[in-house]
Amino acid sequence: MAVINHDERLIFLSTFISVGELVRKWIDSKSTDQQPLLSLILIRYIELIHSPFNNDDTTELILNLTYIRADLCQQNKFKYANERYKQICLLIKHMIDESYFKGGNVDGLSFLMCTLTEPQYEACKAEKIPFEVSLKFNYDLSKSETVDNAKDHSLSPTVALRLEYLSGILNADVYYLISNFISQSGKQRQTKLSFLLKTYIAVLYEALNNNNPGELAKSLHYIRIDLCKRYTFKSSRILISDLQILIKKLINIEFFNKQESNKLDNLAE
Repeated sequence: MAVINHDERLIFLSTFISVGELVRKWIDSKSTDQQPLLSLILIRYIELIHSPFNNDDTTELILNLTYIRADLCQQNKFKYANERYKQICLLIKHMIDESYFKGGNVDGLSFLMCTLTEPQYEACKAEKIPFEVSLKFNYDLSKSETVDNAKDHSLSPTVALRLEYLSGILNADVYYLISNFISQSGKQRQTKLSFLLKTYIAVLYEALNNNNPGELAKSLHYIRIDLCKRYTFKSSRILISDLQILIKKLINIEFFNKQESNKLDNLAE
């Protein structure tokens, strides 16, 4: 599975960010060594920046910037977390200098735009990132052939990236059914289902591609156990419920052989 390259990331950013040209020029002003890392960081957190960037909303950006800072500290050693957070802050400073965020809480935003100290780094590592927010981070930026899902504005950028990833693994029939169901779902379900499918596609794709309810039942049983180990009872139940709704949909449209679909009955309840 190929990875979305720097040029494709810039196209994707331009699709979802109304100030994409300003962002692109800022990235282009950096060294050629820095540019790929900058686009990678922005794509990773695009779900948290595209709305405040597009709506000139400093209040939302201040909150989301605290989540981004916490995630950077939890995912990286101090040196790398500090450098990557600094780059995001430099972009925001550039936007302020270019008279963006007019009339917003620029002072509150500026307060967050500082070099991380080691005590701050340790404090951020211990911060609790809300479960719903954690689903919006893009850690795996693999792709199939294109990023055509970016054209579908009914999808958030994170969901579009995840569906693009799935399109290179699932066969055309399965992908069409699943992507269509996700596209027609509410925003929260889109985020949760795309997260689940991308996370567990390695144990799901063969059963789905081969239309094998028996193997799918085994995979779903494993997923249920793993979710319960990873998350609280409430969070795991929410995720399992959304997955069950998708399975029921596939059963109802008779995607699975009728004689075999009963193997999924217990897991679709």
